[in-house]
Amino acid sequence: MPDSTLAIQFDTELSHFEQDLRAAVLRIIGEHANRGFSSLQGPTIGRIIEACDQTIEQAYDAAQRLLQENLDQQDAGERAQRVLAFLPQVERRLTRLAMTPASYIDSLEGVTPPELASRVPLYLSRLMQTAAEQR
Repeated sequence: MPDSTLAIQFDTELSHFEQDLRAAVLRIIGEHANRGFSSLQGPTIGRIIEACDQTIEQAYDAAQRLLQENLDQQDAGERAQRVLAFLPQVERRLTRLAMTPASYIDSLEGVTPPELASRVPLYLSRLMQTAAEQR
């Protein structure tokens, strides 16, 4: 089934992005610790959030590319249905990426940084717009 193929392709790419993000965050934390700090603060938190934001953008770009590759041959109605079916998966994955900093930064107390969480609906609407423009 093409939809499961699309989901598998997206999950595969996303797992690479998540591994790269995890490595980047651990490197940032290590650099901070090497400077003698025991808790994350200001600029270091900003660097982690920035790394996460870049990963969210990469995931969005991958989702958009995969949709275009897999839906080019579909008629408009089928393409719209498949995009709608794919969006919940993209939303879950982007939201998980947006929450990544909270798993490393105690001062956020488990709260998704607003600047990251607010971008998820934007990316989803951009995916819908891209699909609509292909009609």
